[in-house]
Amino acid sequence: QKANPTALGQVLKLDGQKYEDLDEIDDRFIGPMARHVRELMDHKKFMEVDADNTVEGFLHQDKQENPRRIPYRFCFSDKHNGFLELHYIPGSRTIKKEYISISPKGFKFRGREFPSLAALIGWFKKNYKKPVKGTKKGVKQERRSSRNSSKLAQYRKGQQVMAVYVADGKWYRGEIIGPDRTTPGCYKLRYPDYGLEEFSVPVEEIKPMQQMPPMQQQPPQMQQRLPPHAAPMPYARR
Repeated sequence: QKANPTALGQVLKLDGQKYEDLDEIDDRFIGPMARHVRELMDHKKFMEVDADNTVEGFLHQDKQENPRRIPYRFCFSDKHNGFLELHYIPGSRTIKKEYISISPKGFKFRGREFPSLAALIGWFKKNYKKPVKGTKKGVKQERRSSRNSSKLAQYRKGQQVMAVYVADGKWYRGEIIGPDRTTPGCYKLRYPDYGLEEFSVPVEEIKPMQQMPPMQQQPPQMQQRLPPHAAPMPYARR
């Protein structure tokens, strides 16, 4: 008989994290996921889509009521299970669509992780014009997962690479942990010189060591640590 009746008998990995019993799964995975989904569904910009209620119709109506604003709406994706869709009109009429995924840590969007939907929306409003690195139009990064599959295959677990750290946009020596299964086209990386891990690093922001200039192939010894603002960021941890 198990000492702990909720124990799994073996360690279970979900979203890259290890869990030893059902209570831990509920507290650290199911509970946070449910809170994030509820936060989304309670938001005034979330909508259930059907034949009579289309995202396009609501967006164009919002645009007509206030032409100077950038209308946006959230809905669940009917094409990609587990993803959300963010629809918005940045100009006069053209509707753009991007994908968002949910994890126990928050919302993943454009290779970044946000602890709340409010944080994601705040960032989006300031950066919606910026293209996603490595793409021409800067949208639909998750939809390009099939085209990135061959690129993802070129890196193996434990491989030493150079990667962009999202907090400051600079290149650092990194070590591949593995593909980020929750964000297509991205890897999980460890920065061994700083003891930090980062999730959802786009494959376009990773390069083999031999492709970098000799100066950049060496760890930044002149810097004793990452910039002070880096460590507390939600997508980096010790």
